[in-house]
Amino acid sequence: MDGTTQTSDLSSAELTLSYGENVADSALASVSWSQTIYLDFSDLKYSTDNSNWTSISSVTSNPSQVSTNVSVSNDSGYIKIDSSGTDEALKFVLTGSLDGELFFANKKGGVMGIYMNGLSISSGNYPCVEFDKKAGGIYLCLSGTNSLTDGRIYGTAYSSEHSSVAGYIEAASESKGTFHAKGNLNVSAAESSAKLTVTEKYKHGINSSGIINFYGGIVTVKSTGRNGFQCKNGFNMYGGTVIVYGDGSNTNNQSRGIVIEGDDTGDTDGLGYF
Repeated sequence: MDGTTQTSDLSSAELTLSYGENVADSALASVSWSQTIYLDFSDLKYSTDNSNWTSISSVTSNPSQVSTNVSVSNDSGYIKIDSSGTDEALKFVLTGSLDGELFFANKKGGVMGIYMNGLSISSGNYPCVEFDKKAGGIYLCLSGTNSLTDGRIYGTAYSSEHSSVAGYIEAASESKGTFHAKGNLNVSAAESSAKLTVTEKYKHGINSSGIINFYGGIVTVKSTGRNGFQCKNGFNMYGGTVIVYGDGSNTNNQSRGIVIEGDDTGDTDGLGYF
């Protein structure tokens, strides 16, 4: 229903939405990737051909130059991928285990492909995956078994903006989602068994500042923070399975399955719908 906020109340409950088999994401099929970059977080290495690998620089002032417009650095597990100098369509294939955060310093309007293939990220005071600018489209494609575990806790003040709050954490991010997307997010899968499990205790499992389009895969969100999925403009489901376990009992912010805020201001895509 257009113009309304759709929620499913999940305090100590489970929500399952299944549309059966995966379907193809026609928008993804039409993307022509200008670069494909492979990142193995177990070895902290990158490659442009999935054959020759180079260690990621641990000197933030001198990041590894992957290509003319893309660099990557590692600051004790805080992985920064800087593509702010290009709006080309970039594909990232991610594998391995990381204790930290993956931060995309992307250019506004650029198209980003995030291909998870046996990826596991456990964060501390940051989201597991975060984008800096509103993308022209974020394509999350799943293969194998993947997991994101958010180390943040509901009610804690993150970032120096909250320095007046007792116990605040300065080196941190208060971005809402464990997977925090700016722009429309399309979720698809390379095979029917592809999985992503998101565990969070802070705010939302998967957050988008636009529309979430779900085409395939099995995505499970375990939330004791707030909501399983949160998006501003709409949630479309065409295939695959969504499961949300919610047992957050925070006052006035109990767990909900899927929340669509609804916003027709600025450059957003209209009021909320499901």
